[in-house]
Amino acid sequence: MKDMLKIMRFDFLTAADTGYFPAVFLAALSVSGAFLFGPGCAAALILTSICFILPLTSVAEKSEFHKLYGILPVKRKNITRGRFLYIFMLHFIPEMIALLLLKPAFTLKAYRFLPNQGSASLQMIENAFSSEFRSPCMIIFTVFSISCFAFLYMEFTGQIFGHENDIKSIMVLLLTVTAVVTTLTALGSHDIIQVDFEKIRNLKTLTAGISLNTLLFMICLLLGEITAGKVSAKEL
Repeated sequence: MKDMLKIMRFDFLTAADTGYFPAVFLAALSVSGAFLFGPGCAAALILTSICFILPLTSVAEKSEFHKLYGILPVKRKNITRGRFLYIFMLHFIPEMIALLLLKPAFTLKAYRFLPNQGSASLQMIENAFSSEFRSPCMIIFTVFSISCFAFLYMEFTGQIFGHENDIKSIMVLLLTVTAVVTTLTALGSHDIIQVDFEKIRNLKTLTAGISLNTLLFMICLLLGEITAGKVSAKEL
């Protein structure tokens, strides 16, 4: 575990110089949006993770970090596992912060201090603050799940097939998701399978959040372990 923590810290420091300013800017927009335009805007805080993930590939290629793997006092498999945990934690931490922002955002209702009170746009903002607590929570959980899975998948395919094939990997993912959704819709319309969407929608907010976070964490561990094995075998 110490090895993986070292690698996570190393990755963060590697991306910090490039990602710090855009992350702070995006975080400021997200927080101000959550208080002024609707609590759901807090979900954008999760996207700050992009600022500390995307620079890693370009920095690693320019600096040829792969040459350090043989001399670092860290097992090669733990380097890969640490990268996947790094991606998960970069999504999980801002997700928790975004959830914590909801209560003060709903309580303060800072939109009352905006100009043009009574206008149609302000009415829409007021409706956003009048919604149930569940709505912005589900937005946050959805953004977390999609973004986290996407970056875990890209790291998985990038390390195994090379980041030069990222476009192909994205196309494969989109085609797979489209095929699965189309198949499930077709089977459901013919009553071959039955999906109780009403039951899914009625899941408690806490249950939905814990379930999605647990699922993404398990995917993180699974992809990390598979990739660690593949990369280690390839380098032998």
